[in-house]
Amino acid sequence: MKRGVGSLKAIRYVWPTLWNKPADVQGEERHIILTLARIWYSVATGGEITSKEAAASWLFAQLPADYGPVLESSRCIYLGLEKDSLAERLDEVMAFVSYTRTRISELLNDE
Repeated sequence: MKRGVGSLKAIRYVWPTLWNKPADVQGEERHIILTLARIWYSVATGGEITSKEAAASWLFAQLPADYGPVLESSRCIYLGLEKDSLAERLDEVMAFVSYTRTRISELLNDE
């Protein structure tokens, strides 16, 4: 895994502006979900950078069961194993985004 401490500074800088409302997410659901997994991984590991797939696998173990299905769907869509239907699951996507943003914000504030 690569170390990217500079990336933590960048995350802190742009964090307040990222994915605050459904319109920010629509059309890019799987990418945003997997990017949130990568961000959470990077913040939790002090700046390590990993792939979307590896971050999703890592995050799956951290999540309450309610949020796992949308993360797993995003990973499968990304890998070409599942048809993209996340736009039809916007409430579930936004619940995931809200939960992960809250947890990541807590980690950023603890540093």
